[in-house]
Amino acid sequence: MLVAAAVLALLGVAANWDWHLDDGRSEEQAQMAVRLVDEGRLDEAIARLERARAEEPGRSELRQALAHVHELRGVASAMAGRRAEGAADLEEATRLDPQSASAQLNLAVAYAQLGREDEARARAGEALRLRPDYPQAQGLLEQLGH
Repeated sequence: MLVAAAVLALLGVAANWDWHLDDGRSEEQAQMAVRLVDEGRLDEAIARLERARAEEPGRSELRQALAHVHELRGVASAMAGRRAEGAADLEEATRLDPQSASAQLNLAVAYAQLGREDEARARAGEALRLRPDYPQAQGLLEQLGH
C-alpha cells in the first residue's frame, strides 16, 4: 500500500512537471505560416511565427523563417514605394538572421534608395563577406562607388 501511494505520488509529480517537450504547436504554426506566405498574407505569417517563436525561443529555424518573411515583406514594401517601412522590415530580418547575405543586400538596396549610401556600402560589403561570389552585391558596391 505504501509503495502504491509512492508510485501514485511520483506519477502526479511527473504529470505536472514541465518537461519542455515539443507538443507540435510551434511546428503547426510554422507550417501555417508557409501557407500564409504562399497566399501573400505576410503580416499574418509574421504573427504566427512570432507566436511559435514565443513558445520555443530556442528554435533557430523559427528565427530564420521569421527573418525570411520580414525580408519578403520588406522587399514588397520597398517595391511599393514604402521605402522606410521596407527598410525597417529588412533591418529586422538582418537582426534575426545576420548570416543572410540576401537580407544584407536587400537592406543595402533599401538604404541606397533612401540616400543612406554609407550604410548601403556597409551592408553590401557584409553581403559580400558572407557570400564572396555575390555579383549583385558587387554590382551595388560599384554603383555606389565603393
